[in-house]
Amino acid sequence: AHPPQIALLVFGQQFMSAKSTIFFTDIMWHEQMLKRNLQPGVLYRSMGEMPTFNLRSVGKGPSYFWRTYTLSASGMTVEVTETFAEDVFDKWPGQVPHATPVEIKYSVSL
Repeated sequence: AHPPQIALLVFGQQFMSAKSTIFFTDIMWHEQMLKRNLQPGVLYRSMGEMPTFNLRSVGKGPSYFWRTYTLSASGMTVEVTETFAEDVFDKWPGQVPHATPVEIKYSVSL
């Protein structure tokens, strides 16, 4: 089954965690996920639909930043919240070939 929360690691250090919630709007989609034990991304493809991405919110805490988005199709919506360490882009610039230190500026309107 689909894990509701995951952690992604680089060189054994966590750089991001993601929590997801699945909302079914069509019982057929739910039955297919259970019957075939599919992950959400595979279920979208097997049902012949690519989801629509919608960025719902972004924010910054004292030592992290996050975003929440949905991936929606006719029979299922997955809401994902990803949380990153504030220094995620500074951790491995000498070890990961494509990592480039960048300055991140945030502007959030409420």
